[in-house]
Amino acid sequence: MAEVDNTNQQEEQEGGNKKSFYLVLIVLLILLNGFFAFNHWSTKKELQKVEGERNELDSLYNYVQAELNANELKLDSMTGQYIQVDSLLELRVAELSAAKAEIEELMRKNKLNLNEISYLKKKILKLNQDNKAYLAQIDSLSAEVEYLTLVKDSLSTDLASEREANKQLQSERTLLSEKVALGSLLRPENIEATGIRIRGNGSERETNRSNRTDKLRFCFDIPENQVAEKGEKTILLRLLNPEGATVAIKSEGSGIFVVAETGEQMQYTTKGTFEYEGKRKSVCMYWNQTNPYSSGTYIAYFYQDGHLLKEQKFELN
Repeated sequence: MAEVDNTNQQEEQEGGNKKSFYLVLIVLLILLNGFFAFNHWSTKKELQKVEGERNELDSLYNYVQAELNANELKLDSMTGQYIQVDSLLELRVAELSAAKAEIEELMRKNKLNLNEISYLKKKILKLNQDNKAYLAQIDSLSAEVEYLTLVKDSLSTDLASEREANKQLQSERTLLSEKVALGSLLRPENIEATGIRIRGNGSERETNRSNRTDKLRFCFDIPENQVAEKGEKTILLRLLNPEGATVAIKSEGSGIFVVAETGEQMQYTTKGTFEYEGKRKSVCMYWNQTNPYSSGTYIAYFYQDGHLLKEQKFELN
């Protein structure tokens, strides 16, 4: 009887142990199922978050990419317009290209974790921010260059106007100087041109016979001129013979002068030099030649400083 009781107690104990084991197993299965369910839910949520972040990243990059493309076109259009900004433009374009290459390399990855997405967001936003700052800097510099160009053009215009005014003033001064120069000329008056015969005793006698003329005499009055400066003055005589040729013998003092109005070189016959004291005075000039004088009409032209003063005709028979 005791043996039967022991057997029953052992069976009951084994049954209890089995129940406990199954109960623990059930609890473990419930916990594992809950863990896997939670893990699946967490992973799904993580994937959804990553997918959402990636979509947001793609949208941001597309927006910034469009802005960068527009700004690159603007930067390209500004190249060559202002030498001062070309170096800055080249630097900025190089930086944009490098940053875009890095971003595009990372964006080509099929799977990005949250850290990579966060890094790319910061990189893209920084790229866009830097680009706007550079554009503002370039716009400011361009505006400054345009302002300086306007100032330069204004100064050039003012300088051109000033030069034109100075040119006009110089022209007026030159004209005034020429007027003063013309006003200071000593124009002969009461000109007497005649042939001179030298007597045996050396005395002079006037004659109008060409075959008796030994030399020609030209006497005239120099009027008072308040504009002319005092000092030594020279008057040139250019004598045309009846054939219309200039009478000139170098050994007798003939030479070349320049006509003030035309710059033309011309022969003169002889010259007379005298002191001018600012008062009226009489002056005589002579011309000697060994060749006989021709009969006919002679014309005497008087010059001072290249300007024609007067002309006088006379006859030798």
